[in-house]
Amino acid sequence: MARLAPIESYLINDIMIASRVYLLSTLNLKGNIIINSLHGFWRSAEAL
Repeated sequence: MARLAPIESYLINDIMIASRVYLLSTLNLKGNIIINSLHGFWRSAEAL
């Protein structure tokens, strides 16, 4: 069991890192969509 402990801690760290990367990427995608929609709205307002 002592030999498995480091492997388990590495797995837990990988899961934590992967979840953080996933959360950050989804937040960045949502932020980019919001910025793009605001930019498109601003351009259409300027066109008027």
